[in-house]
Parts: sequence; C-alpha cells; structure tokens
Amino acid sequence: MWRLLSGLLLVALLIAGLWLEERLQPAITPPMEVERLPDFTMEEAVLVVMDRQGRPDWRVTTPRLIHDPLRRQATLETPLLELLSREGPPWRITAGRGVVHDRADRIDLRGAVTLRREAAGGVRPMRIATRDVTVLPQRRLARSNAPTRIQSLRERLEGVGVEVDANRRRITLRHEVRGTHEP
Repeated sequence: MWRLLSGLLLVALLIAGLWLEERLQPAITPPMEVERLPDFTMEEAVLVVMDRQGRPDWRVTTPRLIHDPLRRQATLETPLLELLSREGPPWRITAGRGVVHDRADRIDLRGAVTLRREAAGGVRPMRIATRDVTVLPQRRLARSNAPTRIQSLRERLEGVGVEVDANRRRITLRHEVRGTHEP
C-alpha cells in the first residue's frame, strides 16, 4: 500500500511540476511576417550604363523605380529601355512593368512589350509586338517565347518566340512563322 501511495504521490508531483513549468514559460508566439520595405525608391528615374570607353551603352527611363534589397532587384513601372548603338539607330523597348536584377545583367519586361527601331542609314524601321521579354543588355539580346508580330515597311511577320540580336542586326522568329510582303 505504501508503494502505491508513494507512486501516486510521485505521479501527482510530476503532473503538477509539468503544469507549473508550462504556466511559468512565456507563450511562444509565431513569428510575425516582416513587412518587406524597399531600401530606396526613385521617381522619374533615368539609369545610364556606360561601356568600357565611357560612352552610354544602354539606358532605362521609368516614372518609378522600387529597389528590393532582399531580392536584390529593382521593379520598374512602365519602363523605356534603350539599347544604344554607334552603328545605327537605338532599339527602344517599352513594357507595362519590368525588373532589373542587381547586377544589371538581365532585365525582365512583363506584360505587353513593344520593340522599335527607327529608320536610319540603310536600316529599315522595325516594330515588334510581343509579351514577357528577357533582355540581356550587355549582349544586346532580347528574347520572348510569346506570340510575336513584326512589321517593317511592307513586310509583316507573325510567329511564336523571337530573339532580337542588336549586335548582329538579326531577328529570329522561332516557330509557326507566317509572313506577307507587299510589293
């Protein structure tokens, strides 16, 4: 009997101790989600990247730039990206929104995207309409996997997927290509 009573007393003390320990510890609250604030924003921003000779290579103009330090990228509202050239007219690329990654080696343009090149010195004017374009500005490349329309003077082309290589003055439609040429 004595063993049974001492065993029950021991169990009761153990339960009371666990209960008391739980009551004395501060309640653990789940971590609050930290509001991600930009480290800077810019209004009417113009970013110019120079080449090795110190000449403007490409430029981004945007009414609003928001830099996110955690993602190491800047969000652009209605950006205008200009791939400048000494051999011909620049390519002007517009979009609804864009993201410049911190090293500025890639720019993702989202939504409807238009690429334009004016006529100059034997170069025909060109207008390309597509969506969701990735631009590699140092390589002067723009790529999309979306349906694309190209218009230049009397030519019209349509296809799916496009690559614009401004260095080589080459435009490649990848799939389902159709075109018309008016004499």
